[in-house]
Amino acid sequence: PLSIRGIGFTYSLMNLINPWLGGIPTCHGSGGMAGHYAFGGRTGGSVVLYGLFFVILGLFFSGGFQTVIQIFPLPVLGVLLLFEALTLMVLVRDVAGERGPFVLVLLVGLAASLLPYGFLIAMVGGTLLHLAMGRGWFTFSVR
Repeated sequence: PLSIRGIGFTYSLMNLINPWLGGIPTCHGSGGMAGHYAFGGRTGGSVVLYGLFFVILGLFFSGGFQTVIQIFPLPVLGVLLLFEALTLMVLVRDVAGERGPFVLVLLVGLAASLLPYGFLIAMVGGTLLHLAMGRGWFTFSVR
């Protein structure tokens, strides 16, 4: 099963290796994790298979990547995104009764909806949230 420590470790490792291979800093993304969960992934094995798929694409089809993207059927992408959105909506429904997690979900949604200013909003919001939790205005624990 996934743990916060495991996700943090792979996130950190990925961002330490990516720049040396020409990549940019990235994250697991809530949509991607929700997608893995919605389509049956319950362990890190689904992410490993997904990563291997992209390594194979990169090694053997990198010259034709633009073609691969252009021929990918948009309705399939739409269905994938729909299931990811539904999974995230179920998460929001499940935490709606708890004040701390619901505030966190709202702040993340606000930061994502106001791109490209989302990073700045997330930094300010995260700092304010940290200060509020430090003063005991509300508590939040990760299960």
